Amino acid sequence: FLISYFTIFKIFWKIEIPRKAEFKLNNYKFSILKYLIIVSIGLELIYQPLFDLDKWIEFYVNGIIDFPKTNYSIDKTDLIYQISTVVLIAPILEELFFRKFLISKFLKKHNALTSLLISSFCFAIIHIETLYNLIPSLIFGILSGLIYLKTRKVFYSIFFHFLMNSYYFIFLVNAENYNNWINSLNFNYVYWSLIILGLIFTFVGMKK
Repeated sequence: FLISYFTIFKIFWKIEIPRKAEFKLNNYKFSILKYLIIVSIGLELIYQPLFDLDKWIEFYVNGIIDFPKTNYSIDKTDLIYQISTVVLIAPILEELFFRKFLISKFLKKHNALTSLLISSFCFAIIHIETLYNLIPSLIFGILSGLIYLKTRKVFYSIFFHFLMNSYYFIFLVNAENYNNWINSLNFNYVYWSLIILGLIFTFVGMKK
């Protein structure tokens, strides 16, 4: 993971020395962070039906679905790997490449929308572990790209990415309890109310 990104940076990116002004706290509006938290919570709620797509289609077609109990455990080695790579390293390297580097490069020849969509699609492709990952990754890439385009400060995109990956890690550690709880809702009004709440959070947060 590290070798591949550093190779990309070495080949494609002429590294510029950051100016001191970029590290000054008064260049950042920390009020934006609370809206990023709202958007991240909303997006996490929106993700659920995308990952449950086959389940809820089967439920509404057949009227019933038997959810197996989830039994999941994570060992210490995997835990350390997930914390270091997913939570800490990935948000920094992926945002530097897909937002600050790719979008900036595309903007030299294309408009903002084209630059945003291409960079987001590239981001989604490298996260396509399964087809279920494609749409959530694309949505995240678009929102993170919009955050970067609006602020022109990759720090905000990194923070947003850190939040989303932290949720993933929390759910990973508590996968058994979380999945069993989600399945117990059986696609009832609580399940879809949470999705609607997620849409509201995401819209309001991005609007702000």
